[in-house]
Amino acid sequence: MKPKIMLMLILICGYSLSAQTVGTLVAGAKTLDNTVNTAIEKADNVLSDQQRTLYINLLNYTSYLNGVVKSLGDDADRSLTQKELAILNDVNAINGKLESSIGDLLNGLEDGSTTIENAAARIIGSDKSPSPTFFKIPMLTAAQNKNIVIDIKGVRLNNNKNYIVFAGKTIPVTSISSEKLISFTIPLTQADLFSPDSINTFKLFLFQKRLIGKDKEYIYTPRFIVVPKNLATVKTFYKVQYKVREESNGQTDIVHATSGSNKTKDVEKQFNIYNSAAEGWKIDKNSVVCWKESGNGDKHGFGGPYRHTMTDVSFVAKAYAKDGHATCRCKWNEYRIVPKDSIETSEVKIDFNQQEIVSLPDNLISLVRTEAKYYDGSVFKSASSSFKNNYIEFNFRQLEKVFEVKFSAK
Repeated sequence: MKPKIMLMLILICGYSLSAQTVGTLVAGAKTLDNTVNTAIEKADNVLSDQQRTLYINLLNYTSYLNGVVKSLGDDADRSLTQKELAILNDVNAINGKLESSIGDLLNGLEDGSTTIENAAARIIGSDKSPSPTFFKIPMLTAAQNKNIVIDIKGVRLNNNKNYIVFAGKTIPVTSISSEKLISFTIPLTQADLFSPDSINTFKLFLFQKRLIGKDKEYIYTPRFIVVPKNLATVKTFYKVQYKVREESNGQTDIVHATSGSNKTKDVEKQFNIYNSAAEGWKIDKNSVVCWKESGNGDKHGFGGPYRHTMTDVSFVAKAYAKDGHATCRCKWNEYRIVPKDSIETSEVKIDFNQQEIVSLPDNLISLVRTEAKYYDGSVFKSASSSFKNNYIEFNFRQLEKVFEVKFSAK
């Protein structure tokens, strides 16, 4: 069943007229106000554009609603009128969606705020006065230097006297598209500071034309969301490959010569690598040392290692003796170069409207994963080479050996 159809059924069937009182409506409005304020204060992460717009309008709707229902509090036991019952059904429907899943409220709703627009339009008195039902306010941080545009939807908004006071600046209505849509353009400078840790509001002044006398003024105080300058810390884990020299030291072998005559006997021997050449092992040529380990007779000794015979896997040495014997011992080390890989990390802080390009080492192999830790402590993890999550856009470009992280509002 589609969300809009479900919502209509809730509104039609949710409550009977005789069972509900003004006290129920007042209590429901307060509950909704508490739920919305708690949700926005927790702010699981940097709100998506749709979710942020929805929360802004819920904040403003509950403020608007509570201001109206205060006047009903003196008659708490009175049964609700049909219109008041519709408002109560709106309140309970929105409350239910907030408690179960914000996704349910967002799903299939134009601008993420259709429910709130419809609910606000039903509030007592909204059929007579200029009434805002929907605010589209851009994301703000502690300080910025740019023009921002605030769009306001509602009814009876087409009065040229309408204005707002934002960051201490009085801004007349910039554009009146119709009686249902007006816009304000506000020039902000570095001197305009906002706090993420406090409730931020501006004042909206709407005027109702009168046949006689001055236009009647209505003042609203909408809230807007401010995020810290540093939105997130992005930590990227990637695999690199490097080469390590492994050594096998202290290999030894001998060559032996024996002579029982007056002739000198030379015995040459090829000393071969001890470890497997197929596994990449080589002789460390600079480490080869030979010496006469023992000998006797008229003449005895050793020769080598002979450099001209030396290869990566062998060398030649000899022992010689006359009327006796000789033993030549050679000692050497072996080594091989083997590839190894490890996980390295790069960390970058991303500020509002900031972009960072981080160079990666030449021995990069691949991306492992990325973690974005937002200002409120929530963490988003991904193994993808590119993603966009809550205004943080990530792109890992392996061929270029860089990754890019930036704030992205689109």
